[in-house]
Amino acid sequence: DGASMFFLHNESPCRVEESLQFPVSGNYLELDLLNEVYERGETLDGQVELILEPGESKILLWGGLEETEWEKFPVRKSWKLVQELDNCWDIAWMEQGKSDEFQTLRSQAKLFNVTGRDGNPEFSGKIRYRTTFVREKDGKAVLDLGEVGEIARVILNGKDLGWRISAPYRWEISEALKQGENELEVVVANTLANRMQDDLSKFMPIPASGLIGPVRVMEAVGG
Repeated sequence: DGASMFFLHNESPCRVEESLQFPVSGNYLELDLLNEVYERGETLDGQVELILEPGESKILLWGGLEETEWEKFPVRKSWKLVQELDNCWDIAWMEQGKSDEFQTLRSQAKLFNVTGRDGNPEFSGKIRYRTTFVREKDGKAVLDLGEVGEIARVILNGKDLGWRISAPYRWEISEALKQGENELEVVVANTLANRMQDDLSKFMPIPASGLIGPVRVMEAVGG
């Protein structure tokens, strides 16, 4: 119906930050269907600055909307780092099929690979991380967990913000964030690949498990 749609997916293990040239110009929408984030942008010459984390996908859509409909979407944003949570964490784990409760792994510890040399290479299950951090103000912000193996859930000040199954492991935290001390809980689950391997997969490198980080609070630049 006269609309142009472009699907972009980063299959590489590296972050991609590029200026892309499209054969269309004018008003467009950037759609992140997985996280239900829909923002509007505008390009006069068809060039769009785009950032894609490993495994991330987005859709860019030109046309199909009246200008009044397009203006109802929030302006496309970028994010700047305002606080890195280089905290110590209370870490507990619960092995899949072997326990129904979290058991303390480390107290007030730094982040590490749970299935690496300092952990249990055969662990498969959930790892819970708890810490607190102080914010001088509330307002618009996101939490970015950095590297995660494999999926993660965030609970901030008792508010469940849901799961992410791929990068970017980023949550809008504005409604849960408060001025002063904030209580943060992150639950990470890996797969059974660490415990159950066949003759082929046991020779393949297995990604890190748990929360690796860096964990950062970011604020919007622009709209």
